[in-house]
Amino acid sequence: MAFNIEKRHIPGAPQKAYEKGVGKPEIIVCHECGNDKSTFEGEIDYMTREYRVAFTQYIVGGGGRIVELADPNYKAYGAGPKANPFTLHIELARTKDRATFEKDYAAYVWLIGYYLPKKFDIPFCFNAGRPGIVTHKYVTKTWGGSTHQDPDEYLARFGVTIDQLEKDLKAAYHSEDEPVRKPAEVVKSDSKEFKIKVIVDSLYYYTKADWNAKAPKPVKKNDVFTVVNTLTVKGSKMYKLKSGTYITANTKYVKVI
Repeated sequence: MAFNIEKRHIPGAPQKAYEKGVGKPEIIVCHECGNDKSTFEGEIDYMTREYRVAFTQYIVGGGGRIVELADPNYKAYGAGPKANPFTLHIELARTKDRATFEKDYAAYVWLIGYYLPKKFDIPFCFNAGRPGIVTHKYVTKTWGGSTHQDPDEYLARFGVTIDQLEKDLKAAYHSEDEPVRKPAEVVKSDSKEFKIKVIVDSLYYYTKADWNAKAPKPVKKNDVFTVVNTLTVKGSKMYKLKSGTYITANTKYVKVI
């Protein structure tokens, strides 16, 4: 799915060319605002007031909204003087509401993984230098000029690791129809132990409670496993096994014995 981009350019924001020229950023930086007390509009207001100190070209929040705060053909002040000359910046506003986060995350992944790399011809490469996509934490570690460590901690609140962010961005980058994965919703429903048997010739299981986390090799027909919990993951039931892995609870593939 595609997202609408609202243009609300900051009056007076500088328009200085990137290191390689106008319209030629080399790096897209993933940020989050780092302020639990702020709001989506509050972050926009802050950057509008304080653009001489700090601003990003884009901000995502408010339930999947994307606002372009400055012309992305020119650099912003988002990650310190050492990295700003070659980086394009996307801020993510915070929320405590999971439903809002999922909409924000979908827009964030689409913008960073699909739209901007295509717009500026930036190849997919994650946290591995120039050119590519990096986190603000990576900028701090690699080029300095900043002390920020985002967006790791905030994303982790909703179960999104940096490894998962990379996978989601990569999937968006290589997609033609722009699919965007939402973080897995996991809800406990039953913790009674029982056994199940695989009733199809071959069936993939999962390394974690995530339908995208397939194990390298499938299990086989008549294999028996002990279930220690039943989960609902993104609307479909999944069993947690005694081994610590997971498998579908769909009765087309497994049966309780």
